Amino acid sequence: AEMARKAALVLGGWSDGPLTAVMHACRSSCDFEQLTMHTPPVGLLCWFNPFLAVIVAFVVLVSYCFSLIKSQKLNAAAETFSYLALCVGFLIMMRILIALFVRYSIKRCIAAASAHVKEKR
Repeated sequence: AEMARKAALVLGGWSDGPLTAVMHACRSSCDFEQLTMHTPPVGLLCWFNPFLAVIVAFVVLVSYCFSLIKSQKLNAAAETFSYLALCVGFLIMMRILIALFVRYSIKRCIAAASAHVKEKR
């Protein structure tokens, strides 16, 4: 009895890295189905992410806050503390927003891969 060929779904991004070598080495025993994932920084589809708008709005808000602090008549200590607090808050929120941006992109890629697998069954 002849063994059925294996099938593999290859989820490449902007760089396939070692995937090309693996596909070449296993081409005699496996059929590869490539599904292109839209990942930053290549392509426009990956940037259609609601968290990108939130990140841009947050950067604009922080820029406005910097100018607001500058326009206030604060003593040196209060001004320094205000800038420091704003910078720390900015870094913490950017870390959270970037994580949400990436998580949304990953979920979208998982949905695309799942739909592709269901379509091929």
